[in-house]
Amino acid sequence: MDEPGGDEEYASFPQNYRFQVPGGSRWSDIRAVTSNVGMALQKAMRGIGKANLEAGNILFKQLQYLAGALAVGVVVEAKVPIVLTSRADGELARMASWALGVLLAKPEPNLT
Repeated sequence: MDEPGGDEEYASFPQNYRFQVPGGSRWSDIRAVTSNVGMALQKAMRGIGKANLEAGNILFKQLQYLAGALAVGVVVEAKVPIVLTSRADGELARMASWALGVLLAKPEPNLT
C-alpha cells in the first residue's frame, strides 16, 4: 500500500498482484497449432514476458541477490547482438555479457 500512496483501488487492480497470461499465450492456444509449433511457443512466451515484465524483474533480482545467480544481458533479435549491462553488475557479469555477445556475433558454421 505504500507505493500507490494508500490508494486501495489502485492496490486492488489485478495487474498489481497476479501473474498475467494474455490471450494467445495459453497452452490451449499452443496445442491448437499444427505447424510452426516452436514459433507459436516463442510468441506465447514473449507475450507472457511482456505482460509480466515487473514480475520477471523481481524474479531476476531475487535469483541474483538471494541465490547468487549470474545474469548476462544480450539482445539477440537485432542484426548484431546488443550487449546490455546494469550499473549494479559486477565485473564477472559484464565479462560474461560481452563473451556471449561475441559468441553470438560469430557466423554459424557451415556443417554441410
